[in-house]
Amino acid sequence: MSQLKRILFYGTDSLSAAVLSQLHQQGYEVRSVTKHPRTPVHKYCTRHGLPVEVFARGAPPFPSNKTQAPELGVVASFGGMIPGSVIRSTKRGFVNVHPSLIPKYKGPAPLPHTLLNGDTDYGITLLEALPRSFDQGKILHQRQLPVPLHMSGGEFWDHTGRLMGETLVGYLNTKPTFQVGYFVIYLLTDPH
Repeated sequence: MSQLKRILFYGTDSLSAAVLSQLHQQGYEVRSVTKHPRTPVHKYCTRHGLPVEVFARGAPPFPSNKTQAPELGVVASFGGMIPGSVIRSTKRGFVNVHPSLIPKYKGPAPLPHTLLNGDTDYGITLLEALPRSFDQGKILHQRQLPVPLHMSGGEFWDHTGRLMGETLVGYLNTKPTFQVGYFVIYLLTDPH
């Protein structure tokens, strides 16, 4: 695992819960924000004793503490705008994990569009998360994948969630530095 430890995670559905699970299993210290207490992300956090808050528009999550500030923010299938103040509160920026090869199918429902259009490939995109915009940031990494023909829609959904988590964790573990907005993240050295 990289030296990056503290992550502020925004997510809601089972795709995002799969990404959260990968981060948690790899030993990252994750604090999560979700839309309501019945989401898969909230349930995962409750089951595993992880800190979680319900999103309140305009209110920053968790008490502000510079020594314990999240090093990186991650958003996966949250379905809402993350305030710029929250994005800027992380030491090193925010990464969006999206289940498509952006620019194709950016925005909501990329997996149903992939299946309905009969695509033979799709992918995972890691991109910079920006305030006041969806899926518009700089692309950091893309992973192209074949659409599995033997899976039901639900199996495809679950499979993609696992791949989103694997792609993010793999990227964090193998890149010595990467640019998110105006921040450079050094993953091999811990400044503390």
